[in-house]
Amino acid sequence: SPQSRRNRAIQDTYEPGSTFKITTLAAILNEGLAKLDEIVDSRAGTAKLGRKVYREALRSYGDLTVAEIFSKSSNVGTVNLAQRLGKHRLHEYIKRFGFGELTGVDLPFEASGFLRPVSEWSKLSIGALSIGQELTVTSLQMLRAVAIIANGGYLVKPRIVRQVVSPEGRLVASREVEKKRVIRKETA
Repeated sequence: SPQSRRNRAIQDTYEPGSTFKITTLAAILNEGLAKLDEIVDSRAGTAKLGRKVYREALRSYGDLTVAEIFSKSSNVGTVNLAQRLGKHRLHEYIKRFGFGELTGVDLPFEASGFLRPVSEWSKLSIGALSIGQELTVTSLQMLRAVAIIANGGYLVKPRIVRQVVSPEGRLVASREVEKKRVIRKETA
């Protein structure tokens, strides 16, 4: 069936949720807006946008270091930190990490995911986006974003074929790795 022939890794999109926090926290660290050992009040009720009060999925935390916010996947801590970035810088980093656009992988029918322009954000958007809501991504986009950390801060264009070698072992074709710096190596 057509459904069974779909390449779900590049065609299906979803809200990434907490896996997206790596983007938000990398942006905060890269901009020098926090240090890993900084204490942040992460109690329920301390992150408010409009009438929305952010809470944790399971239990409330108290003071957490930025490193603990990441390791415990604290919604409250992440939203509090994201407000330091502001909506324009958060949007810039989301784009830098490759969300809302095609990865350029050499496969047909790739989806770009969904990211609204800042002009269409609500008062709640900075909080929702910082914890992986109000946008959609493909599995390949999320994998590529996480790989930025492993790649020392570089966003790498995915490819299916690195090189073609003849049966005799002669290099027939080769492609350079396309990459661009997204965050500092120290941040990664």
